[in-house]
Amino acid sequence: MNYQGHDNVFDAPSADEQVEQVFLEAGWSLAPDGPADLLVRRRGLVYVVEVKRVSEGRADRIIPIVSQAVLEVRRHAHAVRKAHSLVVIVGKSIPVRVVEQLKDFMRIHAPDVAIGVIDSGGLREFSGAGLEKLNRAPSQPRFKFRPPASGHLFSDLSQWLLKVLLAADLSDERLLNAPLRRYRNASELARGAGVSVMTAFRFVSELRSKGFLHESSDSIRLVRLEELLELWSAAAAPPRISVGARWLFPGEQQSRLRRLSHALGDQACVASYSAADALGFGIARGVATHFFVRRLSQDLDPRAGLLLAESAEADVFLQVPSAKESVFRGAVVSKDVRSCDALQAWLDVSHDAVRGSEQAEHLYRQVVRPMIKRSKQ
Repeated sequence: MNYQGHDNVFDAPSADEQVEQVFLEAGWSLAPDGPADLLVRRRGLVYVVEVKRVSEGRADRIIPIVSQAVLEVRRHAHAVRKAHSLVVIVGKSIPVRVVEQLKDFMRIHAPDVAIGVIDSGGLREFSGAGLEKLNRAPSQPRFKFRPPASGHLFSDLSQWLLKVLLAADLSDERLLNAPLRRYRNASELARGAGVSVMTAFRFVSELRSKGFLHESSDSIRLVRLEELLELWSAAAAPPRISVGARWLFPGEQQSRLRRLSHALGDQACVASYSAADALGFGIARGVATHFFVRRLSQDLDPRAGLLLAESAEADVFLQVPSAKESVFRGAVVSKDVRSCDALQAWLDVSHDAVRGSEQAEHLYRQVVRPMIKRSKQ
């Protein structure tokens, strides 16, 4: 088995042994010397099982591990007649909402491979033919994510207000267009963010009701920030509309982006991987340019240097973001190109479960994690 993470996540039994025990208790038999970590049989069903242990319960950490396991278990399953493939993830604590994200990922990208999740809190969640009886609820109550109503914690303006609160801990105006300051109350926050007092008051009240405010602080300070950011990432919707376009003129990429940025003005900005590049954190290569626009027109300004095209032929994707105010209020100018802010770039690439995981992890290490550390000081 390919162990992932720290060696002390589980001392004993091993992840393989935990999975074996689950199958044995449910009446499955174990075949010796299988091609993968385990080969299990019951009533005509045969599963080749690849077991992966994880040290963190975050989807952006687990999905790349699952992707690798899918490739491995498919290869092993070819060696066993009429065998099904199963990937089992074993971790210390894996939230229910992450389990649902993993199941969605498998339904879209690997529908031929079953998925199982086991954690030390007692959770067993399997999705695949004949595996239903392995499932078990966690032994202790745990938070289950439900997307909030659009008018509450992660509405468009609420996402902008969250960025404004985080700006002081981000501590770099080049990464987010918001004041680097603290706010004593909702009225001050409203002035700093350029929203109504009622909007800010509702947002602060929602943070308080969910337990994300430091109640003894003399300013609005966030607590449980890791959890809040994970909820934000899960709730942030991908772009509503996307159309492809091709570059009309040859040239260097940066000059093309400057031309496009100047032609579209302050109601547009580079997004996703392109924003990560513009902000100095890009690591993905060979990815089409993404550009957020407030609205799409059938006729592009010729100065933009673009021609609408089918997606398969596109060099650029023009997208209308779901949270327009949050995107365009927070946008910054980097190297003469307007770009969405660093937090928005992290949210956007996180939606791409296959190609975005490495870029999202890089942004998390370089931007998000230091911000979380500063918030605790």
